Amino acid sequence: MMSGENIFEILERNNLGTGLDYSLYEEFSKTTKEEKDIVDKIVEYNTYRENSNNKYSEEIMKYLRQREGLNKYDFSNDDEINKMSPNEAFDNVVKWNGLLGGYSNTIKSWVKEIYGVDLDEIKWCIY
Repeated sequence: MMSGENIFEILERNNLGTGLDYSLYEEFSKTTKEEKDIVDKIVEYNTYRENSNNKYSEEIMKYLRQREGLNKYDFSNDDEINKMSPNEAFDNVVKWNGLLGGYSNTIKSWVKEIYGVDLDEIKWCIY
């Protein structure tokens, strides 16, 4: 970091600057001290995110990564996560968000009762 520079200035100097880039900088700076290494990790993550063919949205992938004990931006296990069935992924997201004790089934039943959609009977498109 150049003397007196803040994160916004560092990101701008490196042609970065979204809110996500700011969050990534804060997250990666917890474990990486060199500015160049942090910026490289941001670029690597953004490139991966833009080009990934993940089965689930990035927001869901973040929950699933954390449920697997990874940092939410650590895509090293995404191939395994993508093998999860929609029911398994849903169950893990529900549990990660603090709803234990079979709440995934409860939430699915609410959806069925309110919207008339049985999530267990939907034919999921697997990539």
